[in-house]
Amino acid sequence: MISLTLLKKVRIEYIFLALFSILLVAINIYWTKRDTALPSYDQSWYLENSIHIYNSYKSEGLSGLSKSYVNAFSGQKAPLLSLLPLPFYLILGPKENAAMIVNWVSLLLLNYYLFLLVRKLVNIKVALISVFITQTMPLFYALNRQFYVEYLLTLLVVIFLQILLKDNVFHSIRNCISLGIVAALGLLTKVNFPMYVLVPSVYIFIKEITKKNVPLEKIIINISVAIFIFIVVSSTWYYPNFNTISKFAISTSYGEIAKDYGSTNVYSLSTVLNYFKSISRNGISVYYSILLIASLFSFKNLNREKLNIFLFLFSWFLFPALLLTFGVNKEIRYIQPILPVLAIQISLLINEYKFKKKHQNIFWILLFIFPIYQLFNLSFFNKIKTDSSSHLYSPSQNNWKTQEIIDYISGQPKYSRYSLVLDSKSQINHNNYSYLLAKTHPNENIYFTGPVLNRNSTDDILSRIKVIDPDYIIISDEISNSRDLEIFTSFNKLIENSAIPYSLQKTFISNTGKNINIYKIFFPIIKKTQSDVTKPFNNKISVLSYTLSKTSKYVQFSAVISQNDYTPHDEYVFKISCTLAKIPIREGQTFFSPETWLFNTDENHLNDQNYIIINNTFSNVDNDCTLKLQMFDSVTNLKIGNDIVLN
Repeated sequence: MISLTLLKKVRIEYIFLALFSILLVAINIYWTKRDTALPSYDQSWYLENSIHIYNSYKSEGLSGLSKSYVNAFSGQKAPLLSLLPLPFYLILGPKENAAMIVNWVSLLLLNYYLFLLVRKLVNIKVALISVFITQTMPLFYALNRQFYVEYLLTLLVVIFLQILLKDNVFHSIRNCISLGIVAALGLLTKVNFPMYVLVPSVYIFIKEITKKNVPLEKIIINISVAIFIFIVVSSTWYYPNFNTISKFAISTSYGEIAKDYGSTNVYSLSTVLNYFKSISRNGISVYYSILLIASLFSFKNLNREKLNIFLFLFSWFLFPALLLTFGVNKEIRYIQPILPVLAIQISLLINEYKFKKKHQNIFWILLFIFPIYQLFNLSFFNKIKTDSSSHLYSPSQNNWKTQEIIDYISGQPKYSRYSLVLDSKSQINHNNYSYLLAKTHPNENIYFTGPVLNRNSTDDILSRIKVIDPDYIIISDEISNSRDLEIFTSFNKLIENSAIPYSLQKTFISNTGKNINIYKIFFPIIKKTQSDVTKPFNNKISVLSYTLSKTSKYVQFSAVISQNDYTPHDEYVFKISCTLAKIPIREGQTFFSPETWLFNTDENHLNDQNYIIINNTFSNVDNDCTLKLQMFDSVTNLKIGNDIVLN
């Protein structure tokens, strides 16, 4: 029978856990409210796709949701993180803070399941200390304020392992079903989820089947059910996207994309030491790194209980740690799902030491004063210095006029919609342009892309421009590092030498006083035709004059159409007829069909001055075709009168 004292103790521990979790969420909400700048890089990509999913659901219901889910990230990234904000968008609208609720809920759940895991593995005291240390590691509170996938991934890893630690886990069909579902959700969060749970699963499986009187047949059936559920649920996205995600995952970890985030000299001692240094400083903190080294001595007198704890932690940590250490991509956020192991290890050290009752309070204050100081300092006072590999930064209110630039491009003629954002800074890059475009102009056929990372020379920039053939190039004069300087210098050199057909169209000024310049492509006019000779469609409607300008890329047209004899209630539709390209000039770009103009004799009857002016610009026009202006009855859609040949 559980004693009343123990019940009170457990209740106090849970209250402390709840209060600590709520405090963390409150701090992160406060920080997020102060950070009004656009999210950067992959955050914007996840948010952009979450907006696409929301828009598809709002416009097409469940069928649209299904299509946008399958097509998320064009098959390059697993979609669960972008799917989860949907209910919050439906309640609060498609806002960044609504999406961040996913992170805040993940924090609460992570603390709870990590507590359960460590309580089962060790005891309540170590469980509470582990939760505290985990959540005061810089990488944890940094990533909870950003819309990256790793926080959700860490939660699912911990839930999976917590289920795995249950007594006779594979004997229970319920536990195995839970494992299958959580594993599928983990894979739908990120393709490398199995890397974090594979070895612990094998370790627990071996422990289970080596026990006496094991119902092996039942275990195999239960595990088969778990695997079946895992395959069925995860294949909802992976089956149609398997080839794409496989290639992209390899490229981001060990291939061309990975090279832009790390070193190919993966076995170099200096590379490894720099990686560990980055993790120590920006992942777990130097303070916890010192405690971690000291904690390794806590296993000097291994008993059976300690050995089981050590082997489980070892199985959780070693395999992903080795893959990440000797992988090309050195992004430190990838290590987040195994950092709780280090927190547990430090907690075990603390648990080893016994203090006199009068010294305990002093010990706890001294032990945790620095992590608390660090957390509050960055959250409220912004005085912690970080390097480029850190995800810690102060809230920003910078406005790089991204919305204004998108609005400007949206208002341009329909042929001019493809833009190259040469900047690749956290607050000005093609990812946050694309995100804001999806949020504010969901139906616009505008596309943003960026430079190839670490390809910054004049030849690299020229090659990128030739491949993309953008209508606009966006670049700021904000120089924050050598890469910015190289791109800025390379582009200006191309402009000065007239190596690319772009001219400065408009300049926006950020609230930091920096210029964001918009360069527009221009094409020399190949042929220009003007006519002031009246050309009749029939005895009532005529073209008084027109202007036609052809370049290598588009045709500009304007005309004045007049009625010679007023007839009430007549309506005519005018169309340009031409041989049009059947294939869009860029992958994914929708071709805009020729403009139609409506002429209503009542609306356009102004005494004896009865006319309309029609004009537009057409892309995808074959320059060898014959352009004709044709008139149709607006009701029957039958052509009326003569064709007016324009060239």
